Amino acid sequence: MTDPEGLEERFVSLNARMLRGEGGAQLDEDLSVYIEDCRIAGGMLYARALQMQAGRYLFVGNHERARVTVDSVLALVEGSNTRIEIDAIVLKARLHLAVSVRTAIELYEHALDVAARANMPVPASLALRYGEALATAARFREALLWLRQAERAYERQDDSQGLALTLLRTTLVQVHTGAFEAMFENASEALRLAEIAGNPSLTANAMKFMCVALTRLQRLAEAYEVAQRAITFADLHHLPTVRADLAGCLGDVYLRMNDAVSSLQQYYLCRTLYHNVGLPHGEALAVMSMAHVYAQAGDVQTAMPLFDEAISTFTRLDHERNRHDAIVLRAAASLQQQDVDAAETALRQLVDHQGLEWVGIDVVQGLLACAETRQNRREVARLRRILEQQRKHHHRTVDVDDVIRRFRAIVTPRTIVQLPSPDSLASEKSTTPPVTVDPTPVLNLPSTPSHRFTVRLLGTFSVQRLDEVLTPEHWKRKKARDIFKFLVTRHRRAVTVDELAIALWGDDVDVESILPTLQNGMSAIRTALEPDIKPRQPSTYLLFRDGTYTLDLGDDAEIDVQSFDRSLREALDVDEGEKIRLLRQATDLYGGDLLPDDRFEAWTTSLRDETKHRCIEAMTELSELYYANGNIAAGTAVARRILDLDDTYEDAYEILFANLAAEGRYADAERIYDRCREAYQREYLTEPPGWMRTLLVRDGRTPRGTV
Repeated sequence: MTDPEGLEERFVSLNARMLRGEGGAQLDEDLSVYIEDCRIAGGMLYARALQMQAGRYLFVGNHERARVTVDSVLALVEGSNTRIEIDAIVLKARLHLAVSVRTAIELYEHALDVAARANMPVPASLALRYGEALATAARFREALLWLRQAERAYERQDDSQGLALTLLRTTLVQVHTGAFEAMFENASEALRLAEIAGNPSLTANAMKFMCVALTRLQRLAEAYEVAQRAITFADLHHLPTVRADLAGCLGDVYLRMNDAVSSLQQYYLCRTLYHNVGLPHGEALAVMSMAHVYAQAGDVQTAMPLFDEAISTFTRLDHERNRHDAIVLRAAASLQQQDVDAAETALRQLVDHQGLEWVGIDVVQGLLACAETRQNRREVARLRRILEQQRKHHHRTVDVDDVIRRFRAIVTPRTIVQLPSPDSLASEKSTTPPVTVDPTPVLNLPSTPSHRFTVRLLGTFSVQRLDEVLTPEHWKRKKARDIFKFLVTRHRRAVTVDELAIALWGDDVDVESILPTLQNGMSAIRTALEPDIKPRQPSTYLLFRDGTYTLDLGDDAEIDVQSFDRSLREALDVDEGEKIRLLRQATDLYGGDLLPDDRFEAWTTSLRDETKHRCIEAMTELSELYYANGNIAAGTAVARRILDLDDTYEDAYEILFANLAAEGRYADAERIYDRCREAYQREYLTEPPGWMRTLLVRDGRTPRGTV
């Protein structure tokens, strides 16, 4: 059956089967027959069929055949500026992500250019995968912006599978930034969505990230249980790549249980499974983990060549974040042998690659300790200045003498634990009781005191201190969170006790009677922000002076509402290109209503409405700028976002009707008009204004329901 209608039905059916994670010979046979029929039909149908085949190869772990097939697709569609071309480039980039992050990012940016040339909105799948690649390159801020864009798009499409996948890719950022509780929450929500969608691959991946989060949270019994369930599930559904991931996850669990032998066995299995599916980056991660176990057990001689192998692979693949970690761990192993020369040489590799001013603080601290050990006063003075510059750049307090003292303490000899060699791991069995390793990190490069905060008020409420998301347990009582919310919306402004009392307890409050509750709330805020603060010790961030409270989280605090306001202010007096960038930046920060869980608190109403109104005005201006510059698709997408915030906003309808008419998309315009009528009848019990109807009278067409 090669008629177009029949081929389309078969495409929909095959695609649904693949999305459900269906496998086996029957699916492969049906897909082969479908491809041959599309080859006979020719054109884009054949290209789309090959694209499906490439996706199938990727799913089963046959990356080489996937690469060959996607190249065949691009040979057919390159330069067509179509969605099939974009999807093929995205798939090729996904394959390259395992061997070259830089190439993958370049391919994703090429796909963005194709979408722009075609005046096509950025597909959610492209935003998702580009965000994933940026996270792999440790460009976390950019990654989160693209992942958020993908999340919004999938939500609008009511695509539970896409939304689940976006949540899982967001966990990649959270695992690097240390937001493990938020990571577990996202993975749990992704698991729920994956089960609704009936997608085994997503289900297994969600369990995998739940295991990672639980391990980092030291919930080891739960992590072990989740890992074992996920392994059984992955084996049942023939998911080789996820199975390799889970072997590494289980190795992490065993290591934190101090069972070094079982940990090594899992890392070795992980390495083998990654090798079997052709993923060198995964192999290198497993090798680095093995090296770390050997080093912690005191077997540095075995660890060193494994570190070198991992570093070489990460360098070849452009995985800069993992390369950095491997080199720092290798330096730790050298210091364990009291080999300062080797440690310094390893750390200098990072300096040569990144520059001393931009390399991580941990590397500079290590070099400083090496210089102090050598009594090289000139180098010590130079590195001290670099540390101070980094302190100012990162707004962190560095006690240089404490750094040196603690760094020196790590080079004491360690007891060697006898572990099996890498070659014998395949046949080794876990010992009982487990072989234990000293849990003290080998390279205890100290983190410097800091309480950098990230506060989200738009779309949700969360506070992150460094890498830790503050939970209800940190706040101790709900009223403490309520007080903090009020103060943070007035960041760095003095607030009187009366103002706080009236806002949080009502106009008729007896201020004297609520003072004990207010003071208890302030005390809870102090300890949430500074866990080590002592009684009667002045707080760094919560100041009380002349009967007023002031919350000041520091210059490096990131508060989304403040960043939103700052971007809008900066957009007032700049050229058009910069204005578009700043307006996009501001509107991307708007993740939803301000403090949505507090919408019934009177003091939040005017702030929420004002912030929303400013966002709508910014979106309107942005949409008009896109339209004026010929980017009709982008202008339409922004106008649709406005209607998601206020479906009676007339300017958004005007922009949409003009844009859709310019593109000849009259059916879409009519659907928008139907939405407009419903909104006006619901809110105002009337029809939309007459001028809207006149915008739609194009090419002899008249909106439905009009006279």
